[in-house]
Amino acid sequence: MFTMTLKSPSIHFLITFAFLAAISPVTVSAAAGSPLENEGRKIYFFGASPSGPAITGYFGRGLIEIQGQGAACAGCHGYDGKGRPESGIEPTNITWKYLMKSGGHIHPDGTVHPAFTKESLRSYLRDGIYPGGKRGDPAMPVYDMSDKDMDALIAYLSVLGTSEGPGVDGRVIRVGTILPSDSPPGSPGEIIERSLRAYIDDINGRGGIYNRRLELSVEKLPSDRLSHRKAIMDILDRDELFCLIGTYTPESDRELSAAVETARTPLIGPLTLNPPDDLLMGRYGFYLFPGLKDQLLALASFSQKELGLVDPGIALLYPSQKEAVGIAGAVAGRYRDLGWKKILTLEYRKGAFDAAEALGHLRKNQVRLIVHLGSPTEVTALMGVISEADPPPLVLLSGILTGTGIGAIPPRLRNTTYLAYPAIPGEVRESGKDRRSKEAFASGAPEANQLAKLSAYAAVKVLEEVLRRSGRDLSRERFIETLEGLRGFETGLTPPITFGKNIRTGLSGAYIVVTGGNEKTTGGTSLKGWFPSR
Repeated sequence: MFTMTLKSPSIHFLITFAFLAAISPVTVSAAAGSPLENEGRKIYFFGASPSGPAITGYFGRGLIEIQGQGAACAGCHGYDGKGRPESGIEPTNITWKYLMKSGGHIHPDGTVHPAFTKESLRSYLRDGIYPGGKRGDPAMPVYDMSDKDMDALIAYLSVLGTSEGPGVDGRVIRVGTILPSDSPPGSPGEIIERSLRAYIDDINGRGGIYNRRLELSVEKLPSDRLSHRKAIMDILDRDELFCLIGTYTPESDRELSAAVETARTPLIGPLTLNPPDDLLMGRYGFYLFPGLKDQLLALASFSQKELGLVDPGIALLYPSQKEAVGIAGAVAGRYRDLGWKKILTLEYRKGAFDAAEALGHLRKNQVRLIVHLGSPTEVTALMGVISEADPPPLVLLSGILTGTGIGAIPPRLRNTTYLAYPAIPGEVRESGKDRRSKEAFASGAPEANQLAKLSAYAAVKVLEEVLRRSGRDLSRERFIETLEGLRGFETGLTPPITFGKNIRTGLSGAYIVVTGGNEKTTGGTSLKGWFPSR
């Protein structure tokens, strides 16, 4: 049965930000330090007490109480302790060399005080008084923590900024990927692993990155999906990885996204149809390709610019799943923004699509354009019942979601069915016609899984570029900041990729193809071009 809405009222979105109130200390990547330093690392990054008693921070003149992660040092002072200006506040450099410099300190507000000692630093963290008796900056919290935790934090501060960070030393940059345990030859997981290894071998053969070799660690998720979150956290805790690249974790993308934020591990180019919404993305995940929502929004842009329709009857068909419902709402909102008013939404229970019932609703409401978020089987059923309509309706689909259902499109609908793709492997751009790009797509993976190969190669191209831009003094913090500054980067395999502080999906749009016509052809379809989703 369908739940039907015609000309839906405005949709009000409630966005809920779920913050982790307490993060397990075991999620901190292991470091080659003393046990006391490693305990201090957990306090510095997560505000979590290894000894048991809760750590509380007090901010400002009014001593506003904040506990746990909200008072963690790394939130302001960064991975390396050097601090970055944020929202008008300039966190102090708290590396040991800076804190203990013999000449003392002059702060931006003109405050002058002698150098810290271990004891005066301990006192300052508890009462906010600089050496010499002057009151410190009220933006810096004071802390209530046990003596044992204070000793651990001081021990970690004494080595903060002196190491290159997880997964990096003078000879190696260790990166990783996470793939399904069942990855037979020709599957996306196997193709990604093979492609990553090939490109990384090529980088190492050219001398690596500033004489450091890239070392790839490939981890496989267990077949039991319920254990995936723990497995991902165990990987990030156990392996000394600088970052993750080209991961493929079908049905566990949310667990991966949450895990990299918890472990503060950069992630580049996961292959997924459902990246987090822009407003809910964290700091550490960087996605190359648009998800299903962006693909369908690109189809809406295409509808306005290319189809010559003026407020036709339009129907959105989608299963009763959280992701599909949210996407359908966003797509309906975009068409309303375009001035289209006759919008029919047909929601059906997952696995219970009734093509004949759908056809009745479409005829009754004189639908001219159909957007379907269904499975390949459901697309085949829909095409079967609408193929005799006169004139045939226009149909908009995600090519990746539709998959094998594309082959069942009747000849009569071939020139009226439009597909969105996040990327097209055959579209190697002029900037990418180097030896590696041409060899990557000359042979190998089956057509259906070419996106997996393209995704892996593009992820490593971004990785290589950002590592080179980050320079020899490499840290995760510098790496993230460099990624955020990537603008219009030509991978040669995709449209130009752009990231920013609030942009974590590098491409916003999709290639649109029609299953027929006489324009430039790609795999039995005709390419209409790249259309934006924003």
